[in-house]
Amino acid sequence: KIEELENARAEIQKLGGDITALNAQIEELDKLKETVKSLEKYKSMYFRVKSEVDNANRLAADSKNTADGLKTMLSQQDSMMQMQKQALALKDQNISTLEQERAELSQKVALASILKADNIKIIAVSAKGKEKEGDLHKAKSISKLKIAFTISENRVATKNTKDIYIRIVEPDGATISTSTETLSGEFSYNNKTLFYSMKTSILYNGYITPVTVTYTKEDEYKIGKHIVEVYCEGSLIGTGTFTVE
Repeated sequence: KIEELENARAEIQKLGGDITALNAQIEELDKLKETVKSLEKYKSMYFRVKSEVDNANRLAADSKNTADGLKTMLSQQDSMMQMQKQALALKDQNISTLEQERAELSQKVALASILKADNIKIIAVSAKGKEKEGDLHKAKSISKLKIAFTISENRVATKNTKDIYIRIVEPDGATISTSTETLSGEFSYNNKTLFYSMKTSILYNGYITPVTVTYTKEDEYKIGKHIVEVYCEGSLIGTGTFTVE
């Protein structure tokens, strides 16, 4: 259109005609052409920006979907972890309960396996071999002291050789530990070290087992009440008394 007007303007100018109006039209068309170019440029920019915005929106939507998916996954994992924690806590509680029950059972077995010395008899033996059973004895009539008792039946206790420790405690609380025939020594009881007057060993098979020991003291027994204590495997299993006058 502009080229046609320019050609017409050239022809009119050759002929000496007035081209003022034609120049105005051409100028107006040039301005319109520049306006169209600007519009095309902005249109292109618009579509480019719109495309970028659309891409950004898609990325944002994808990111949101991904984030939502991750949140859901994290929530599921958190739930699973909570369930696992609860399961572990329950397992630990069960283990603790079982350990406690086992400890209680072990304690019951340990208590049940403690032996018991019954029917403790104190027999004074004179120098002539005459025996007198009872709780009261004269000092001069005691050449030897025979101590007899029975270990009760216990099917829970371990069947093996048992060391029996016997303490003869004088009225002042001292342990008699001097003998011409037996060796004295030490043993542990309740985290303490005690002296024993004599020690003997028996083969215990769970049934009633009689035990008799004889103790010979180097000097006379002190006047007053004496206590006989019988120990086995760290426990006091029986006591008896006799009085010397």
